[in-house]
Amino acid sequence: MADTNTKRRLSQGADTRPKRGRPDEKGGSTAGKVTPSSKLQETFAGFSKILDTRNERRERIYKASRDVTADSKKIIFQLHRIVQNDKSSILAQAKSMRDKVQNHFEVIKQELQGGDIEDYWRFQRSISFGVQEYIESVSFLHYLETGEIISREKLEDDINTPPPTTTT
Repeated sequence: MADTNTKRRLSQGADTRPKRGRPDEKGGSTAGKVTPSSKLQETFAGFSKILDTRNERRERIYKASRDVTADSKKIIFQLHRIVQNDKSSILAQAKSMRDKVQNHFEVIKQELQGGDIEDYWRFQRSISFGVQEYIESVSFLHYLETGEIISREKLEDDINTPPPTTTT
């Protein structure tokens, strides 16, 4: 039967070259046509792009959080070196190190800016350890300065305060 169709097309002068694209159910070509599978591929390509963007964002937030954790630990180690006669210089160093940590928080804030509440919950686990370590270091610093435990409001102000800008 296929031979009869081919002979008929040849006798009518039809082009027998293979058509580009995948043959459809009627033996024609899907070249240039939008098919359900290409729509599906486009949809998944869009999802892939969204997921890639989120993963890159998560990595930037996670890196900034690791930097917060590392620098907060350095503050704590610095504060453990306090001796009564050298207390003021070590506290000054710890405060300057705290400014560096606040710069990392600015990076995190910029990454989360413009997002919705889901972004906070989506990236919360990436930030949590850095925030905990920072609270520990600032609490220890505040205690050594004042002899009192820091309040929650003071901690929130400290995290939300942008770092001082340095001019050279």
